[in-house]
Amino acid sequence: MIIFPKIQYILYMLPLNFPPSLLKLYNTVVESYIWSGKRPTFSRSKLYAAKKNGGLSLFKIEWYQYAFSLSQLTKINNLQEQLPSWVKIEEVVVPTSLEAFLTQRGRPVPFKDLVLTFVQETWMGAHQLIKSSPYLTPKSSIWYNKKILIGKKPVIWEKWAKAGINLLCDLLSENGLMSFDEIKQKFNLRQEEKWDLLYTCYILVKKMYNCGKGLLPS
Repeated sequence: MIIFPKIQYILYMLPLNFPPSLLKLYNTVVESYIWSGKRPTFSRSKLYAAKKNGGLSLFKIEWYQYAFSLSQLTKINNLQEQLPSWVKIEEVVVPTSLEAFLTQRGRPVPFKDLVLTFVQETWMGAHQLIKSSPYLTPKSSIWYNKKILIGKKPVIWEKWAKAGINLLCDLLSENGLMSFDEIKQKFNLRQEEKWDLLYTCYILVKKMYNCGKGLLPS
């Protein structure tokens, strides 16, 4: 237990995925210490179960690893929270905003960045755990979104991304989709890009109709 707080400190500072071999070694050493090298007398799951459920409430490092990462990722989605210090560093290499990158699939991770890889896997995994789609929320990315397809493929329009249009909420207001004039004024788009916007809005309207009003900001 002396080692665990030190590992916690690292996990809290950076959302990094510990090598599976290291986690397995840690768990093996802890369990070996508990059983004094003897054969376990009950299921391994009971070690980590809550005491009220008959367990020993042992620390499970994987749970803390994901809990710390999710805690930091939720701050990225909450404008009122102070962003973790590592966000500015990662946004130097991320193609769009880090917030948008969380829900982009099929886009190569820049430089095989370990932090970006893990935070994306963590965000997707958390939605899968609660059976919620990460692709159809106001904070979902428009680009490389497997639910927004043109020609059966996800898209990326660099001009829009550079102008600051990256999330679905960038095209939404309290009343639904913004008009082209509102978006043009907000992001300084050119008039000839109106047809690109109309086609994108057509796809979004279909998704909103199929999913109810879940895309509308609350």
